[in-house]
Amino acid sequence: MTIACLILISTWMFVTGELHLEFVKFYHPPAIIPDDPAKLYYSVPLNQMISKPIIVSVYYSNGTPFLAEGEFNTTATIDSYAVLPSGEINKKDTWADSGGKLCQKSAWWLNYPERYNRHLAKTRCHTPHSSILMESQIFNGRLIFDWIYHEHTIVPPSMRLFRIEIPDYEIFIDTKPISVTKPAHRLAKFTDIRILDVTENLQLNITLTMARDPWSRIPACSECFLDIEHARQLSSDRKFITFQRLTSEEEEKILPVVFTKKFSVLHQNIDKIIMDSKTKRLYSELKNKVTNVVEVPISSHLLNGLGMIALDISERRIFSGPDSKSRISIDTVPTNICLTKENTRVMSEGKFHLLVSICEVVNSVKLIIYPAGKKHVSFTSPVFRITGNITIGHFGDLRFSGAGREIDSHINSFIQFAINDVNNGIIVPELKKKGIQFLLKSYNIPNEKSATYRKLGDLKNILSNIGLVISSVPGNVAKVFSPFLVKFMIPLISTIDSSRGFSDKNSYPFYNSLTWTEEEFYNSVFQSAKERFWTDIVIIRYSTIELSNSFYSTAIKYNINIQNHIILKEMKNLKPKYLQDGMLSNDLGPVKKSNLK
Repeated sequence: MTIACLILISTWMFVTGELHLEFVKFYHPPAIIPDDPAKLYYSVPLNQMISKPIIVSVYYSNGTPFLAEGEFNTTATIDSYAVLPSGEINKKDTWADSGGKLCQKSAWWLNYPERYNRHLAKTRCHTPHSSILMESQIFNGRLIFDWIYHEHTIVPPSMRLFRIEIPDYEIFIDTKPISVTKPAHRLAKFTDIRILDVTENLQLNITLTMARDPWSRIPACSECFLDIEHARQLSSDRKFITFQRLTSEEEEKILPVVFTKKFSVLHQNIDKIIMDSKTKRLYSELKNKVTNVVEVPISSHLLNGLGMIALDISERRIFSGPDSKSRISIDTVPTNICLTKENTRVMSEGKFHLLVSICEVVNSVKLIIYPAGKKHVSFTSPVFRITGNITIGHFGDLRFSGAGREIDSHINSFIQFAINDVNNGIIVPELKKKGIQFLLKSYNIPNEKSATYRKLGDLKNILSNIGLVISSVPGNVAKVFSPFLVKFMIPLISTIDSSRGFSDKNSYPFYNSLTWTEEEFYNSVFQSAKERFWTDIVIIRYSTIELSNSFYSTAIKYNINIQNHIILKEMKNLKPKYLQDGMLSNDLGPVKKSNLK
């Protein structure tokens, strides 16, 4: 058996050739250490992990990948060596001799993508050049060494390199030198910490975490904490270390851990309200550059909603406490101006978006915005001029007129006639007396979604001030622009849609239709038929017309019996000169024989 195995191995090696190691491009230390800190993937501080893996291809001379599986399973090792200025390996490694270790925190026994799961990671270490080194499997002709770091209390005095070796084949490959630098021993300055609860005698425990693995504290070794009398043992997964209460003298001995002085957190009192940056920018764009007045059509949201922020006396935003949840009150100057009531007007974490519109024509109006019961903390808005102009947008197929089969152009004319009657005081004269004038803006939408998308510019632009949209396009086309209408709370009236696509009032709260739904129409027809005892019917339709399931289910609901179903070829021209006697006699013969009314 032994001889057979030897012959097999010898033959296999003869066929495949010698074994080679080669670094995968971009996955090994470069020849020159980068100056950019963001690209220091391998030259990292002491006790910090490399942020890119070292990957090595293992293959034979003929290019066949080495697959170390089954009885031929082979592993590789990684080690760390000190490097002389000449680039040669220093046989005297004082850093390793003083207790330095090469460590890895990874799921090294798994291949990608399972290896990415950091919850599976474990930590292992070895002393460089010892008899026991970290081993790795060969996955589909590749070696992977990731999350490697040098662990010690002192920084290596010289450059180092990684050596990756397959002992069974006595081959190895060395990386370019890397630098193991000094880790940070001072904590960064934190300037944006917010305590959101009111409390007393609060103390913060601030620690450094490993730059490339936030689950690990620095330093990540039990030995680093042996001089701390009250330190408890570092957790087995090296995620945290806990302390008992320490004296201030003892705290000063702990470099990577800082305990703040005790302090109390008081709630912030609101001192002023201001517009947020987005609202300020929009006001600057829309205001008259001479008068600073913003013109807004009646019932349109002022500045598309006022974004407001509450500040304390130090002009810091209020995030928590009673004042951060204040209910907002609004007065007008002059008083008793008609305001809409479209929202709850309550702050959340010291900010709110106020949807306010004026529902009467007025030449000059300001808003006084303040927390309920605290009118001394108020914000006075810019001056708005509320005009009576309301623009109605009509979306329809306006390409045809006269004898054309599309009626949208006629609908557009009817809308304009109705607007003329309102503006002239013929219909609802009260609107004219209040200074309200309607304008029509027509959008030619040839019943296509792609064309509709190209027409949405005006709906996105607040300057268009569209207050109502009338749609004479199919429901599937209307759904393209419906989200914009919902966003800006613009009512939609459909003249032809009979589907149930807009029936969800939560999704389409401002949708209205002038037509019955398909189901309502069938209910009306079959209810009338039943009341007249017309319970036996014949269906006659063109081949281009399909009946929905709703038709048949409603017929069953009213006990209507379908005796026959006749399908005619479409007749494209119904003018008298094209019609001839007897054209439909063959198709309609069965109807006559049925003796149905």
